[in-house]
Amino acid sequence: MSIKLFLICVWSVGVFSVRAAVPVEGIIYFKEGKSVGFSGDHRVCIPKKGKDVKAFRGIFTRDKQKEVYPAEEIDSIVCWHPRTPEFRRKFILAEGIGWCWQYFATPHIEAYVYSGPAISLSLKSRSEPTACSK
Repeated sequence: MSIKLFLICVWSVGVFSVRAAVPVEGIIYFKEGKSVGFSGDHRVCIPKKGKDVKAFRGIFTRDKQKEVYPAEEIDSIVCWHPRTPEFRRKFILAEGIGWCWQYFATPHIEAYVYSGPAISLSLKSRSEPTACSK
């Protein structure tokens, strides 16, 4: 009985504490004016904190190629889930905070959403709690 309980504890810690980045389709816009698109078998991972952006070419093949783009060179990232391309999300890098999701923008005001250490943002327009220890 104690072995089963131990295995369940190990499994739950692995499931809830380690969250992988979800690869989505999107476009990376650089500060110099260029852009790189990812769709079909090419995906970009939603960045976390102030980290560099990781992208994959041929993600569903054996010849998967990883590309890393420095966060300092990126102006913004527009991404969407492959099943719902009409719901696009824009992410920008804010100094001191990290990557923020642009909730809405008008010519006069912009609102951004960012997550603290115990919350992660998803493309489903909601924040999701993650496991954390103190």
